[in-house]
Amino acid sequence: SLDPKRRNSATLVGVSGIPSVPIHRTASDVTLASVERGPVVPSLEGETPVVQVFDESRDVGAVSAKSMQWDHTLSELSVSDSERTDTDDFSVESTVSLEQSLERVHLEPGSLEYIMSTFEEDIDPYDTTMVPEYASDIFRYMRRREVQMLPRADYMADQKELEWSMRGILIDWLVQVHQRFRLLPETLFLCINYIDRFLSLKAVSLDKLQLVGTTALLVAAKFEEIQVPSVTDFVYMVDYAYNVDEILKAERYMVSMLGFDLAFPGPLSFLRRISKADDYDIQTRTLAKYLIEVTIVDERFLPFTISKIAAAGHYLARRMLAKGPWTDAHVYYSEYTEAMILPVVDLILDVLGRPKSHSSIFEKYSDRKFMKASLFVQQWLTAHSA
Repeated sequence: SLDPKRRNSATLVGVSGIPSVPIHRTASDVTLASVERGPVVPSLEGETPVVQVFDESRDVGAVSAKSMQWDHTLSELSVSDSERTDTDDFSVESTVSLEQSLERVHLEPGSLEYIMSTFEEDIDPYDTTMVPEYASDIFRYMRRREVQMLPRADYMADQKELEWSMRGILIDWLVQVHQRFRLLPETLFLCINYIDRFLSLKAVSLDKLQLVGTTALLVAAKFEEIQVPSVTDFVYMVDYAYNVDEILKAERYMVSMLGFDLAFPGPLSFLRRISKADDYDIQTRTLAKYLIEVTIVDERFLPFTISKIAAAGHYLARRMLAKGPWTDAHVYYSEYTEAMILPVVDLILDVLGRPKSHSSIFEKYSDRKFMKASLFVQQWLTAHSA
């Protein structure tokens, strides 16, 4: 059983190293290039997890326009047949379509630009949870935001008392606290983004690192959750290393340092978008969530946008489950070709080969609620090791 309070004093306060966890290690030298196509030995648990296919359930109401009455007469608004010209028969839509068709001639088939311009999206008007009429604009905005909120990939060079391994220990502990409080998955990714962005701007002493993580989780919970754990709950989780006033003061300082810019587009929104290409297959999504979450403990993923990490996790989940190739539909909904995400996929495989580096995440996803995804990955790596 997980006890974040007890783990706290043994790991973060002393920062003596990553605690040992009784799990089996797998081959660390597995890369995507070494995996041969063939039947997959292990299989995911068949139980349906608690999580739903659609994480949002807000209905989008239909907006009806009221009829408007005009004071103008019909003769003032209409154009007589004698005044019409041949160009009046061409609509703006047909002209734009012609221009797009001419542009496609110069695009290479199979390229991202070609697929994005030629793929016909299957818009389901009854799928109100994905607001298809606004989806393109929403994700275009989210892609701008994810770039704006990237932390510095080399910020640890400015930290005099910290090392990357200490960040991994902090995140491993935060995963336990996050699970203990039963917070939303989005809250965890928000928390990690706040930590990395804050440390990109401010040098922190070793004895304040856990305060940074605790404060980031509190701010993320306030932003994302409906019911937020009290500050006294966080004081208990840090084993009274910090009091209420210290945490509240740190909260004000962190939010100020971040410029009150807290709306980080996490990977799960992009994963939902990509899952449309699989008809929201629950096994693929659950496994992809595990593959995405293991990336938060490794600093090598900091330079990558969260949408690319989500696409790589989904791609690798399909490969492990033998769901088939990366189709044009996946390219369209993810906006990444197979070649664009393979470097991230190989990094994920490298992290998976060292389960002790993400022991809390491994234990979390070994539960039946998550279809024992981490155990499935361990078996898959063993079956496909060189």
